Amino acid sequence: MRERLADYLNMLESVKGVSMHTLKAYETDISAFLDYLNEVSGKSIVADEIQPRWIRRYMGRLSEVEKLSATTCARKLSALKGYFSYLVEEDVLKVSPAESIQGPKRPNHLPEVPPENKLKQLLNFLAEQSEVESVRDAALIELIYGCGLRLSEAISLDTKDINLRKHWIRVLGKRSKYRDIPLTQSTISAFERWLNSRSEYIGDTDDGALFLGKRGKRLNPRVAREVIHRRLEEFSMYKGTNPHALRHAFATHLLDHGATIAAVGEMLGHASLSTTQIYTKVSVERLKSEYLKHHPREK
Repeated sequence: MRERLADYLNMLESVKGVSMHTLKAYETDISAFLDYLNEVSGKSIVADEIQPRWIRRYMGRLSEVEKLSATTCARKLSALKGYFSYLVEEDVLKVSPAESIQGPKRPNHLPEVPPENKLKQLLNFLAEQSEVESVRDAALIELIYGCGLRLSEAISLDTKDINLRKHWIRVLGKRSKYRDIPLTQSTISAFERWLNSRSEYIGDTDDGALFLGKRGKRLNPRVAREVIHRRLEEFSMYKGTNPHALRHAFATHLLDHGATIAAVGEMLGHASLSTTQIYTKVSVERLKSEYLKHHPREK
């Protein structure tokens, strides 16, 4: 089973382009289940001995004993389902023991979205700053909010990925798929300022990374996250001041102003429109809130 797990992870990386972060999570989740089987049985279990009831008991243990959230339990079950489906495809199993198992119902949490006016205040403030760090931060925030990027996508960009003349940027997203996203004029202006200042951060060598830290290397994800968190906190009074909130804002504000869900989903790099639909619920809930707040019959 563990040897097959290594083959499965290699396949996901080489064929499907799954990220190292996701591969590590899959390995951890599947290995934990195999450890559980060895623990309760007292022996090493082979694939065709696994019964659906064992998976159900394991999921019950995660939920009731370890007190893991429904979202975490659903993720772990999804990892197991993927692995067993692979074993079926490889003719190791005739049928997946996890096929009939339903995951826990996940709570429907709508993402927190920064208000447009607060983001506008922040970006206007940063646009007026001349300090190199502020110029870089302005370009980073303008990019994520203006193009709906994940933080990992933004800091992985190189200068060659930007075409300011044609107002486009090429992004490498999940599953190793590229997508081209148009740039707003404000994002272009922020980039022009940063590219003119970027040389002040370049060290002995320039590897072409778009966003740099003070030591001249590609901006570290942890540092980038802290930068955005700090900048958003300065201007936004809402929960969850993290980089992904800017991506949420990109999608929600576009839909609020009439963009189609298909166009938004394509720019976000979603494989399915069902993933994008969460943002329509955000818009509807905010509309409902505004209605109840301002309609005279609700006074």
